[in-house]
Amino acid sequence: MKQALPETGMPSSNSQKSAPDRISALPDDLLLHVMYFLTMREAVQTSLLSRRWQNLWASLMWLKFDAAKFSSMRTYRKFVNNALMCRISLPEPVPLDAFWIYAACENSDDSLDYSDIHPWIRHALNSKAWALGIMEHSGPKPLSMEGYPFPFTSAYLKILGLCHCSIDDWFAQNLSSCCPVLDDLDLMSCAIHVTMFSSTKLKSLTITSTRTEKDYPSEFQYLEIDMPNLVQCSILSALSNVTNLMVVSASVFEDVMPKVLQHDLLRCETFSTLKRLHLGEWFMSRGCYPLICFLRRSPAIEKLVLQLDKSGDDDYETLPNADAEIDPPCNEAVTTFSCEKLRKIRLHCDLQNDKRAQIIMHVLSAHLCPLPDIKIKPIIVEV
Repeated sequence: MKQALPETGMPSSNSQKSAPDRISALPDDLLLHVMYFLTMREAVQTSLLSRRWQNLWASLMWLKFDAAKFSSMRTYRKFVNNALMCRISLPEPVPLDAFWIYAACENSDDSLDYSDIHPWIRHALNSKAWALGIMEHSGPKPLSMEGYPFPFTSAYLKILGLCHCSIDDWFAQNLSSCCPVLDDLDLMSCAIHVTMFSSTKLKSLTITSTRTEKDYPSEFQYLEIDMPNLVQCSILSALSNVTNLMVVSASVFEDVMPKVLQHDLLRCETFSTLKRLHLGEWFMSRGCYPLICFLRRSPAIEKLVLQLDKSGDDDYETLPNADAEIDPPCNEAVTTFSCEKLRKIRLHCDLQNDKRAQIIMHVLSAHLCPLPDIKIKPIIVEV
């Protein structure tokens, strides 16, 4: 007891010593629920109370290991390894729901590398965890998974959060096939070396990466996101150093994607290095607000491609509220502005009487001064 609990300074009495231990008499499920509110270190310390408590903590299904609670990264590393070893040694395997790693310790100059974390990830996924995260990492370089088998291979993983990791095409290509039910991906301060993110399952994507140190790309040369089922997205604000950006969604009359992209656009400040911008028809919503918003925030833009959907003109003709949706005044475009380097605008639309083209020409001519060269071409048909 003296090893497990600090001195309380309260006097003891014979009556207190003989009082029944009602807490230990509670069922396991209730005690585990109480442990959920403890740190992992405190939960493990309960094993010293009595045999009743010896391995109880090891049945926790939510594990959060926080290096900030330790005096050094060495003791943190040892603690996590020993805790997971205790779980493995249980008579029967215990499944996990969630596994979180917080690997930032202010009191230590040491840091973890991926060789330390890889066995922990493997344990969590072997235990059928559906949520997994490396939520903090204070090492000098991003964690690199190069040279290891793809770590996130699981038929159960739904939520994945990664901080300060190196994300490349190998990672992006394997993610969809190796995590078939993953629907929430959060990449925090990661080094993004990816040309394409593709997933038919992912519903939520968050990328926060604006750092430009040695191990981070100074600019995105090209990044394509092909995730048709996204319902929540926070990525545009992380692409402030992108040079080429293609954000294509289908008709403005779809409910989900235009709203998702518009909401994310509100977080953006300036795309200072953006030179080529390619937008799908979603840019026409709210009086072409997304289009004007992008142009105002892109001082270096040189070429703009606007791609309309072939069926969109039919929607415009049949929907009674189409004019109200497409042609209200854009609040951000009250006054004219100039894009000094913008020389080319390409509009892909139906060449025969497409009323959407008339709206776009009206918006551009009213708010861009001077007006760049605009060419209208047939709608791009994907084979």
